[in-house]
Amino acid sequence: QSTYAGVDPLFNSSFVSSSTIIPWKLTRFAGCFGPPIAEWCIARIIEHERSFVATAKDQLQKSWAGSRDAVTNYRYLSSMTLTILGCGDIGRCIARAAKAFGMKTVGYVRTIPSSSNNDNRTVAEETGVDEYTTDLTSALQSGDYIVSVLPSTPATRGL
Repeated sequence: QSTYAGVDPLFNSSFVSSSTIIPWKLTRFAGCFGPPIAEWCIARIIEHERSFVATAKDQLQKSWAGSRDAVTNYRYLSSMTLTILGCGDIGRCIARAAKAFGMKTVGYVRTIPSSSNNDNRTVAEETGVDEYTTDLTSALQSGDYIVSVLPSTPATRGL
């Protein structure tokens, strides 16, 4: 069982070649990566918006010079849009975390999802994604921040 997201390293390593018959089955460990990755994404956005790096530098220099304007002039997360490229387990977890801060969320996907339950919840309520799109240009243009959690496939490599 893989203990991390992505399996390319397992199949591209020196012990596996294209002619190797793999004597084991790889199983999925879904649901464990979303919360820590979502926390990291939101933390990085807040860090950037609140200029934590500049503030830390000023603190080390015992001054209030470079970060004064940045620290007092920032945007609220609730005024921003987070675009998420890839809305699988991890992407949906990031969307729900962003929604907790009032962010609008846009999800870039291959196929627009439909509601999967019978309790009258909307797709947005199920997934945390306010709007889905299959148009990459539109997705990128709509976000104040972009998070890519696309799987590594021939179509996504180099994106």
